[in-house]
Amino acid sequence: LEQQIYIAISEAESRSSTEQINYKIKTFYIEPGITGRHDRRPQFLQLQKDISAKRHRFVIFKEIARIARDSVLWKKFFRACIEHDCTICIRGFPINPNDPSQLFLLDILAAAAEYEANLTSKRVRENVFFAMKSSGKFNATHPLLGFNQLVVDGVPKVGLYSINAQEIKTVEWIMQEFCNLESYERLLEACNNPKRNVMNKNGEPFTVASLRNLLTNKRFIGKWELNIHNKDKEQRRLM
Repeated sequence: LEQQIYIAISEAESRSSTEQINYKIKTFYIEPGITGRHDRRPQFLQLQKDISAKRHRFVIFKEIARIARDSVLWKKFFRACIEHDCTICIRGFPINPNDPSQLFLLDILAAAAEYEANLTSKRVRENVFFAMKSSGKFNATHPLLGFNQLVVDGVPKVGLYSINAQEIKTVEWIMQEFCNLESYERLLEACNNPKRNVMNKNGEPFTVASLRNLLTNKRFIGKWELNIHNKDKEQRRLM
């Protein structure tokens, strides 16, 4: 994200010099960790509102995928910018999206871009699945009580874990106490008892939420769920 900010600044400076127009950046719309496959993104929606209100004369993107990964969405965005006289600046983009006559060429690019996005997404899912199946690798680096990140030849391995003998005893106690007490709230009281003073992996006291996360974490029983939102659907139609 920081790199994209500097790219936008560099693009504005370059265009100001070559076109003799002051491309003065007023606002950065930053949205970390949200997929570009839909337009339900707060900052993207705010950007569109500001363009419709004619608050901006230009908008800069690092690449077309930063607008959206769905061709229908960025073509719709292009039309909105043209209607409200907002110039679109995309670094290294071979087509001028501000010219309606050139938007026809985007249809060809759209098909290729969408295919590439879908192919990349499928490849990532397959790699994650086979890494878990063949080597027990999890697609996460979140610290987990009872496990340490596996270190091989002094190098920590992402997604691979070894058991922390002392911490795993704490995990077993938490599980056994939950079976006895049958309540997250009563279990939390037992963890906070000065005689036990059970702490989470980060050294912080447990909360009801963190206890629930621990007791429902599939890694403790050697299983991993993929795409749990679709578990009730016809499995043969899914990856």
